[in-house]
Formats: sequence, C-alpha cells, structure tokens
Amino acid sequence: MTVTFDRAKTLLTDTSPCYTLEDVERIFGVTFTPEQRIALETIPFSEDALRACAATHMLFPGFGLSLLDIREKCSQLFYAKTGGWYAKKQEAFSRATVPVQWHLFRVEPMPDSFSKTWGEQRRQLLLSEEEVQSSALVAYATMLHYGATKKRLFEDCCVRTSDVNARGRRVNVSNFDTLGCEVIGGWVDISDDLLGVASARKSS
Repeated sequence: MTVTFDRAKTLLTDTSPCYTLEDVERIFGVTFTPEQRIALETIPFSEDALRACAATHMLFPGFGLSLLDIREKCSQLFYAKTGGWYAKKQEAFSRATVPVQWHLFRVEPMPDSFSKTWGEQRRQLLLSEEEVQSSALVAYATMLHYGATKKRLFEDCCVRTSDVNARGRRVNVSNFDTLGCEVIGGWVDISDDLLGVASARKSS
C-alpha cells in the first residue's frame, strides 16, 4: 500500500517530528528539483513500521548535502566552524551526501546501545529493524530539527555513525550543546556510558 506524507504523519502521531520538503528548503536554503519531488511523493515505509516508530523517530526527506555542505550552511551550530580534521582531502566520508529519500531517524541513541563496543552495537543492530546512519545524515537530522524547533538532539551524549575516517577509526557525532555539534574521528573501539549509536528504520 502506498503511504502519503499526510497518512504517515497521522500514523506517527503528534509526538513524532515530521518535516516536509518545504521545511528542508527553508532551513537549508536548497531547492528540490521537479524530478526529486515526484520521487518523494510516497513514503517507503509500511503503515506497521510507521506505527512502530511513533514517538521515537522523526520523518523527513533527504537532500543531497554532505557533512561539509551542512556545516557550511549551519556553521554557527558546529563546534569547528571551518577547517578541522574532517575537511582534509583524504576524509572522503565528509563529502558523501545524504540520500534523496524519506528517512525515519531515531531521535535518541538506539536503546541499550550505551556502554557497548562497536562490535556489540553492530550485533544489536543486526537483530533489529534499524541500521546505523552516516555522520552526514546525523548532522542533517540534527540541524533540521534544531532549525524547526530550536531543540537539540544528542545534547548530552555521543553517537557512533556508519562512517570511518582515513585512519579507519569510527566517526562519532558528539554533544550538540551551546558550543556546537562536534565530529570526532579518533577514538578506539571503546565502550562508554555516554557513547551510543545513531540509527534509523530500514525502508520497507
């Protein structure tokens, strides 16, 4: 069954943030093409999946922005406003773009993902309907939500992403507080009570 945005919003209930193409265009200063708008007319999640994500996830359309693009557009909301380690040419992950599709992104770290190594978190994800997300998507969701509500995701914690840096270390997005969102890429595979994992629902 095809699910429209209006139907998806009803299934997610009023407690789940739901953002339109117009929200994305306004907050990031971008414009979806007519072809992209057609591709985004329906939601790639079943009604059951949407009901299961009510109150825990946010729904939004992706636009093809990289982590560096997002920082350029929202520089005052990042700890490092320009430059920094992930702007270096060898850090390919920071230039990978957010897929132009609908995303059901978990607004908090995946439950029970704290105090676990990456290997333990990955095994946990394999047993769920969730998958780990890129640093670009985490930053995109975080800035979109803040732009619409002035509320911060991941304010008091750090989340692992699907990205690795040029040294093969897992990239983390950390503590989106008043100093700004930080991108960290040098940690070893430790477990910590403030280090969870960023996830989103798999498409149906």
